[in-house]
Amino acid sequence: MDVTTDNNGKEVELNHMSDQEVTARTLVTRVILALLIAVGLIWFVVIAAPFLEALVIAGLLAYLLTPIAEFLARKTRLNRTPAAV
Repeated sequence: MDVTTDNNGKEVELNHMSDQEVTARTLVTRVILALLIAVGLIWFVVIAAPFLEALVIAGLLAYLLTPIAEFLARKTRLNRTPAAV
């Protein structure tokens, strides 16, 4: 063990970790972090499912009805907003 002095002049032993120990700790930390993120995302999707369902349906309707709104805007010479309504 290496010995050094701290700010108060006391001798303290340095504890060096091997590269394998550092790598193992880093791997464990990454796995735990990935699991926490996955659980958080699953929780968010479960809680927000009704809102996400409505958002997806609204997006699909807007995508499907865009050609009709553009056609009406062109034929009636109105802005796109009144044609969409």
